[in-house]
Amino acid sequence: MRSDLPSNAPSTNGVVGGISILRLSVFGGGACLLGLAVSIWLGEPVVETVPATVQARMISVTAATPARLAELHVRQGQSVEPNTPLFRLTDERLTARLAAKRRELHELSAECKRVEAAADVELAWRRRQLQQEALEIELKKAGYLHARVHHQVEQLAWEEQLAAAEWWVGDLGGPDAIQPLSFVQDVPPPGRLQALLRADAAAAALEANAAQLRLCEEQLAELAELEAQLSTKVRVSAGVDVAQARLERAQAELELLEQQEQALLVHSPGYGTVGALPWQVGDRLAAGQTVVELIDDDQRYLRAYVPTRHIQRFVCGVRVAVHFPSRQRLEGWVAEVPPQASVAAIDRDALTEVRIVACGKLWPKLPIGSRVEVEVP
Repeated sequence: MRSDLPSNAPSTNGVVGGISILRLSVFGGGACLLGLAVSIWLGEPVVETVPATVQARMISVTAATPARLAELHVRQGQSVEPNTPLFRLTDERLTARLAAKRRELHELSAECKRVEAAADVELAWRRRQLQQEALEIELKKAGYLHARVHHQVEQLAWEEQLAAAEWWVGDLGGPDAIQPLSFVQDVPPPGRLQALLRADAAAAALEANAAQLRLCEEQLAELAELEAQLSTKVRVSAGVDVAQARLERAQAELELLEQQEQALLVHSPGYGTVGALPWQVGDRLAAGQTVVELIDDDQRYLRAYVPTRHIQRFVCGVRVAVHFPSRQRLEGWVAEVPPQASVAAIDRDALTEVRIVACGKLWPKLPIGSRVEVEVP
């Protein structure tokens, strides 16, 4: 037998291995033929199957920005509900921006308080000045009112004196002479003239007094209007509004940064089972990189690898039988057949990945990737 071996055989072990494989192949083929013969003899039809794997709809939870994985709140195989915390990321740049913005907010808050205090002091001083001016005007007004009363009394007295000294001129020597209605004493003509002048002077003084009172009223109204606008003008002059606007803008920016920080704690978008966790705490992640995959157990399906020679039998809607490892034979139906086959080096035949979903009785829950057999319809 050794003379029949090739000259380049490495060793006797290789020959023995080749012979063993050959024997196993012969025995396997004989067993298959024997099983086929027994099936034919028993009247059972030969069933041809194709391999398939158990799949499920995967929900990929990714990192929104480049960050480092800080915390993992779930474990592989854990069932989660919506809004369940999955993991927390940390972003050094975001942390630095938050710290800088908080310092800026503290400084702006202190500046705003300082400006407001300065404005309050300025406002109090300005109001005191206005009140002093208003008091002086009120005193002047009181003096003018007192003078008006004096002039009114004086004018009335002179007018009454002139009225008492009026004469009706007639024939002084005759019996029809008319005497004055009210006569106290004789008033010579110069005295009457003086009374007229004094009465006119009192009337003029009253007019001047009225003008002075109007001026006082106008000044008091101007001071009241200025006092009403004083607070706003002092705040603008001191820069209170500008400081508050800067403070509010910094607060809004800080709120946005804090919202970004809160978004680093990622929650589950729905129900599912946590799949493999390829990352560990401390690993750096790129933007869009999957951190956790959730398996939707309610939407499982089979991915059958159908050779090209059988693809025409797998039409959408066709029912097929599925053999599970627990020797269960259940049903499914073809849900999707892609228009293009994927070339694979299995038996040198192109394979098409056909999607098969459950129908009828529920399928057993097997681990994702478990192999089953699908009968060729």
